This record gives sequence, structure tokens and C-alpha cells, in this order.
Amino acid sequence: MKIKRFSAILLVLIYAFACIPVSGYDATNATNTSYDEMLGTLVALDIIGEDEVIDFTPDTNVTRAQMVVMAMRLLRVNTVGLSEEFDRFYDVSPEHEAYNEILMAYELGIISGVDNERFDPQGTVSYEQAVKILVATLGYEQAAQQKGGYPEGYLAVAMRADLLDGVTVENKAALTHKSVVQMVYNALETDMFDATYYLSGGDYVEQIQEGTTLLEERLEIKTDRGVVTQNNITGVASASTVSDEQVMIN
Repeated sequence: MKIKRFSAILLVLIYAFACIPVSGYDATNATNTSYDEMLGTLVALDIIGEDEVIDFTPDTNVTRAQMVVMAMRLLRVNTVGLSEEFDRFYDVSPEHEAYNEILMAYELGIISGVDNERFDPQGTVSYEQAVKILVATLGYEQAAQQKGGYPEGYLAVAMRADLLDGVTVENKAALTHKSVVQMVYNALETDMFDATYYLSGGDYVEQIQEGTTLLEERLEIKTDRGVVTQNNITGVASASTVSDEQVMIN
């Protein structure tokens, strides 16, 4: 199987960014390896900007604005050139760096304010808030409402979808970058809401269709596993037969 330039570059970027040391953070510490890899993947996929990595030390807190920006990048929503007439929240002006993302997330029903007129963009995002944003980003808003709404319904849906695998939270009121990176990384390959309904015992039962993920649907990236056996210079068992900017995976 030959993988052309885009995939090859993606592999290189993921490896390269996974090795970026974060300020104040020891990248050589074996206990932090998985965090480095997840963070590197999110940077390579433009979910987190290269210039933002310095802020992503594992134990520092994530703001509500940062959480919304990552959600909009997961969806690959074009937020450029949105109307400046949005005045739903008095503390989110057009000059705010996350103004467009907050506006779009509100229009999509992914977020609401801390009250009727305030979003508190620089406030720390809580565990329940982050879960709500990601569950809604994945399209499970109605399912979460049917299970009791905020926060219990969203938590139930998140657990069912394996969105919280590997997530450890010490303070639910103030979520850290370590927890958020794990959650956003999980969201990449969590099945999006694409349900069919069938009748069972007189009731309609929801059945989620597997295989439709943000990674494939929005980022247009398919994943597979294999071993690189050739590049454009050499091969493991024979001379290279692939062209420049290609690798062969079996």
C-alpha cells in the first residue's frame, strides 16, 4: 500500500511534534510520554496551534475560550468573516481572539453562557462543561437531553461513547490541560452521532452506527495500522520501488 505525500508528511509531523518539549515540562519523563504523543498529534492536526503549545503544560488549567476553540477546530468549521453584530455575551467582544469560534459554537448550540448575558471566556472550564462541549460537538445533544440533560445526561453519553477513557480528574471545577488533551484526543476517533432507530417491544431503540468519526468525517483522515517496509531510498527486504515522497506499508 503506497501512501502519498500528505500521509507521509502527517506521520513525520506527528512524530516531530510529539517530541516538542513544553515549557516547564520534562518531555524525557517516561510517565509523560503518552501526553506528549497526544499533544503532538493534536498539534499536527491543527487542533492546537504550534504557538499555543507553550501554554499546554499538563497541570495548568484550560479556559472556556480555549475549549471552544479546540471544539471548532475538531469540526473544521470556517469561522472567518463572521458577522460582528453578535452581542449575545457582553464579555465577548469582536476583538476577543476567540470571538468567531464562540459565536459559531453558540449558533451551533454547542455552548451557552454562565448566565443569560455572560460567557466568561477566560474562566476555567470545568469537567462537566468540557464534557458538554465535546458531546455536543459529536452530535449527541439530543441523546444527552433525553438522558437527563446537563450534566448527568452528557456524562452518561460521554461514558457510553468512551470519550472519557483514560481521563483522570482531580478537580472537577478546574480542568487541566492533561485531562482536556486526553478528552479531545479521544474525540478524534469517537463515533459521531449517526443513529438508526428500530422498533423493539413497542419502543424505538437507538442504535449508533460505528465508523463515522471526526477524524474521518471532518479532518478527512483515515487510519490504519501497518509496518513501513520501504521509503524512497531503501526497503527492509528489498530495494525501494516507491517514488519520492512515498512510503510503502504492509
